Amino acid sequence: MKTSSKIAIILLAAGGSTRLGRPKQLLEINGEILIQRIYKICTQSQADVVVVVTGSNHNEVEKVIQPAHPVITYNKNWKNGMMSSIQAGLEDILLKQPDTAAVLIVLCDQYFINISLLNTIIQQFKQNDSLAVCCSYDNTIGVPALYSATLFHKLLISNDKKGAKKLLLSLQQTKNVKVLDFPKGKYDIDTINQLENLKQML
Repeated sequence: MKTSSKIAIILLAAGGSTRLGRPKQLLEINGEILIQRIYKICTQSQADVVVVVTGSNHNEVEKVIQPAHPVITYNKNWKNGMMSSIQAGLEDILLKQPDTAAVLIVLCDQYFINISLLNTIIQQFKQNDSLAVCCSYDNTIGVPALYSATLFHKLLISNDKKGAKKLLLSLQQTKNVKVLDFPKGKYDIDTINQLENLKQML
């Protein structure tokens, strides 16, 4: 039985968007600024807290979501990649809420994330004994992905930029991860072409 049921979302919004050429967090799509859209979805989920990890364009991103009074963690090492942002968010969460049962990693550029998906991930964790819950798309597994407290140490000590993904893959081998189908998870925004393709789908 899980001793705590607190779930924290780590919303990653620190990247430099180098391939896109402009901050993806601040893109306006269908009349909504991307980071505002995803943050709102996260806060309306069953998670107990949402921590937004910023890095590149920190001031601009914070300004956009500030009216919602977000919990923000600035990752000064954001250039070191996604793993450094996960670690920054997790360290902040454990400092403030050490009894957190799990963290749910969410990207700011997976446009088709929705409240129902996040709630299903959380519910699956609470109802099963899996160490993690993640999504399946495009012949792989990945985020949104929930990691139980048992895995926090492995996340914190990893020096691999793809450490979180590799941890999921290792758990899949031992059948310790619950995998949910999320076909639209493959649509993220790293390039101009991906952005234009997304807009055509809406």
